[in-house]
This record gives sequence, C-alpha cells and structure tokens, in this order.
Amino acid sequence: MMQEKMAEGTSTINHMKFLQGMTIFVQCGIEAPFMFLNNWFMRTMGAHRVTSLVFFLYVFRLLGLAVVGAYGPVWATLLVELLNGPCFGLGYTAIVIYSSKLCPPGISTTLQSIVNICYEILGYALAFFFGGLLFSSFGGPGLYLVAGITSAIVFILHLLSLKLLPPPQELAEENQSLGNQQVGEEEKQSPDPVMEELDESRALAGKVEGEQEAVEMNQRNK
Repeated sequence: MMQEKMAEGTSTINHMKFLQGMTIFVQCGIEAPFMFLNNWFMRTMGAHRVTSLVFFLYVFRLLGLAVVGAYGPVWATLLVELLNGPCFGLGYTAIVIYSSKLCPPGISTTLQSIVNICYEILGYALAFFFGGLLFSSFGGPGLYLVAGITSAIVFILHLLSLKLLPPPQELAEENQSLGNQQVGEEEKQSPDPVMEELDESRALAGKVEGEQEAVEMNQRNK
C-alpha cells in the first residue's frame, strides 16, 4: 500500500505489479539462506541472543522503510527489504527450534502448532488491525516509524529481561559451569590419594632399608 502511495503521479505506477512481485521475491529469496545458517547462529549465540539480534535488525528495517517512504524513491524499498532475510529467517526458526527444546517428549508438534497460531494467526491479525488504524491516521511512513520505535523498545526490554531474569536453561548451564570450575579447583587443591600412597610406600621402604643397614653395621662391628 505504501509503495502505491509513493508511486502515485510517477512513471513507476505503470510497473507497480512488477515492483510488488520483486518485493515478495526479495523477501522470500533472502529468507532461505538465513534459515540454512540459523543452526550456526543458534550454536554460537543461543536462541535468546538470536531473538535480540532479530529485534535489533527490525529497528533498522522498519525505520528504514519509514525514511524511504518519506524521502526516498519507491525502488529503494527493495534494498530495505533485504533485512527481511535475517529478521524472518532467523527469528521464526529460532522460535520453532527453542519451543521444541522446551516441550516434554511427545508434544513437540502440538507446541509448535500453538506457536504458529500465535505468530501467524493472532500476530498477523493484530498487526493488520492496528497497522490499518495507524496507516489511516499517519500514512505509511508514520506507520513504520511507530513500528520501528516499538521494536527498539521491545529490543531494550528483551535485553533487560535476559540480564535481570535469565532463562532457566542459561541458569542451569551457568551453575553447571561454576560447579565444574569448583570441582577443578578442589581437585587442584586436594592431594592425590595415589600420590600419597606412593609417598608413604617410599618412606616405609626407606625406613626398612635404613634399619637393615644399621643391623649390618652392628654385625660388622661385632
């Protein structure tokens, strides 16, 4: 809708369907590589930090569309939509993978279906409803400006929640790491029982040898 408003009165309006098709092509085409790379991001950063990264990228994407909608040519929206790849490709995959890890065995499919309902049905429905109200009131650039500011606030709140209320999984990993570190320090500080036994055996052998030498010396003196 914003592209059509931007193209009114220009020659671009004659190629609007092609531009809209290219927009969908760019969005979908760049998503697939990031879904493939999502495994690396999950192993390197973890699901929660990947989610924070997605919120951070959404700030640039939405504010970029606001700036382009207000000042830039309509074709520039294609460049901004390149950010849809990491935004959707990483965010959606991280949600699905993390939800499958949290659920008990046997209900992974059910939980992922609930996640999809919240994301693709309830989320899109609320976005279309409030987005339509904002578009009618402020236009396309204003809509994306409000959405970008909202994404920035959510990004900050998400970082604070991870700092103040770490997820149970991260707490367990941290406690396990601290426990392993304490065990390693105790092992370094506590003597090795095998070495203690060897030292005692050597001391006893030395004592026996000393007594034998003393007996031999007494016999020679006699």
